[in-house]
Amino acid sequence: MKKYMMIFLILIFICIPISHVHALTIDQGSNTNVYDYKFDKDTTLSGVFGVDTFSFNVDKNWSASQCYLNLVFTQSQLLNKNQDTITILINNQPVYSANISGKLGYKENIKVAIPIDKICTGSNEIKIKTYKTITTLPCADDVNPSNWITIHKESTVHLDFKDNTNSSTIKSYPSPFMKNLDGTLTNSIILLPDNTSDAETTGAMLITANFGQRRSFDNVNVNIDVYKNSLSELKNNKDIIYIGRKDDTPAELLAKLTPSELKSADSNAIIKYVISPYNKDKKLLLIISNNAENLVRACKLLSSSDLMSQFNVNTITVNSSMDVLDIKTPSKDLYSFLDMGYGDTNLQGLFKQESTYNVSISNNKLIEDTAKVSIKMRYSQNLDFNRSLMTVYINDIPIGSKRLSAANSNDDSVEFKLPSTVRSMSNYNITVSFDLEQKDVLCKLGQGSSPWFFVSNQSYIYLPSKASKDYSLENYPSPFISNGSFNDLTVVIPDNPTLKELNYLANILAFEGHSLKLNTGSLTVIKSSQFDKTKYTGNIIVFGLPADNKLIKTLNSSLNIKFNSSYTSFLSNTKMNLLDGYSSNLASLQMITSPYNAKSTIMVITAIKEEDLALAANYLTDFDLVKTLIGDGTVIDRDGNIKHGYYNIKDPTIIDATSSNISTISSNTKSLFVFISFIVIFLIVIMTLIIKSYKRKK
Repeated sequence: MKKYMMIFLILIFICIPISHVHALTIDQGSNTNVYDYKFDKDTTLSGVFGVDTFSFNVDKNWSASQCYLNLVFTQSQLLNKNQDTITILINNQPVYSANISGKLGYKENIKVAIPIDKICTGSNEIKIKTYKTITTLPCADDVNPSNWITIHKESTVHLDFKDNTNSSTIKSYPSPFMKNLDGTLTNSIILLPDNTSDAETTGAMLITANFGQRRSFDNVNVNIDVYKNSLSELKNNKDIIYIGRKDDTPAELLAKLTPSELKSADSNAIIKYVISPYNKDKKLLLIISNNAENLVRACKLLSSSDLMSQFNVNTITVNSSMDVLDIKTPSKDLYSFLDMGYGDTNLQGLFKQESTYNVSISNNKLIEDTAKVSIKMRYSQNLDFNRSLMTVYINDIPIGSKRLSAANSNDDSVEFKLPSTVRSMSNYNITVSFDLEQKDVLCKLGQGSSPWFFVSNQSYIYLPSKASKDYSLENYPSPFISNGSFNDLTVVIPDNPTLKELNYLANILAFEGHSLKLNTGSLTVIKSSQFDKTKYTGNIIVFGLPADNKLIKTLNSSLNIKFNSSYTSFLSNTKMNLLDGYSSNLASLQMITSPYNAKSTIMVITAIKEEDLALAANYLTDFDLVKTLIGDGTVIDRDGNIKHGYYNIKDPTIIDATSSNISTISSNTKSLFVFISFIVIFLIVIMTLIIKSYKRKK
């Protein structure tokens, strides 16, 4: 009986439930363009031999005149002064070696000239090889944690070049208004008429959004002005894009059109690329029409890289029958390393070796559980295959490992599903790490027969997705951009927007343009007095002060963070306690369901004072700041402090207590059922034994 009781207790015990870019510049004083490619992150190389790689692309239209690597590094102060060297290779060709034992400070710097004849069009690879020891003892330096060198992310590859893109025709657009490398657009201006119409403003915003589209990963600073405010100095030193009705256009600009073009501009739109009348060394792009629809259609045409590449003329006439839209293509879910701009990777050396690849996607995407990463690879056969393996990390989170094998060494591949912990990210750093071991080799004694690995640029990450249902600030610019185009978006501005407000809005639209792929969507800019709730039932952005934009006052009762009755401050609410005085010097970003269509969203960008609108604009135009936005209601003060609230959407940081309770009840019910079942089984067994014992005695 004791034995049975012990088994029973053990069974009961078992069944108890136990509860993670490059920099762009331009030399305005000469014809030389400057491109500084920045390293992605700090990389630490440990052990005797170390290798780090960095890839950069050179455009087919560039003629390089100078290139150098500006290497920023920090190394262990204990390294052997006689055997501390670094070697630089470009496309696997050595170009520099040096003893760096004397450089023991933090973030030391060396400048390495890269021969121009070693640089090719397309992808180029910089390889940094290090050799470093601390002692003379064999094998000790490979495991010594003091044997290290860090290559810092401040390192750059500097390229001086001449852009040979043909700028004599409109085919070169957006050059020279946006240089291939000039994200700041400091050399150009978008010029509007004095009394700007809705169509002219819409056209300007389409152009600025397209500038953002062409610079997907760079902050873009757009410059808009109106004719009466543009100083002669500003016009004389800028390339100009002018958008306007013929009847609103100054005479010196109309003089650039022929009589037939002037006549045509009454009903059609004229796009003309000419020398600026203010400076013979500058260019002027005219977009002129008295027909509002065709004026906007012309700006859409300029937003199509595919269509613009087909024009080899200086003048385009756009009529109402002209198809100016891009062809819609299926959404891209598979990103090969080649698509990301990387070449094949080939590294050599024992022990840990790794290469990193990066891709970013729109942050309004919900990645589905079929997402995966696929690595196609080869590796040497002189390995101890019992101990050699490869591991894939996403943003430093390991997602899978595979042991290497001799049978597959010439053609191997592996796929790993992405766990839920990484599927919520919009930026993916993919690190492929190899641990290469050899039999009877405990350390790196030399590289003559060192093992190697090769990662094909046909490797890929597969990110199937669907649009997020919660239109929070985390998902901005969704839902205003969907599937790579504007999503039935109306922007409502003050009736008399100031120049500052126009520039704030232009740069907000330029940031949204980073997510654009096509020009097929709908973007309309209207003044608040033109708003009709029965007509504009799509997604809406309302911009400005309540004193100047009457739609903000109309929406006040629907806002998450409301104004007081005199519109001189924001009111406290269930998520924020705002003190008097403080609440008058804030900007606010809010997402609400449209009261005019429950399937649409309205974003209100507002403040009490115009100077505070800049606070909101900054947080909608800078990559780093946009990433800090959460919730569906935010206020920003003049010190840059932010208060967030989740009003009409679920706060992802709060656990659903009801769901948790249901789960707990369900779990407890199952446990109780199992417990009772074992009791019943136990009693049956005991009763059976008792009966058998009784019969034997009888």
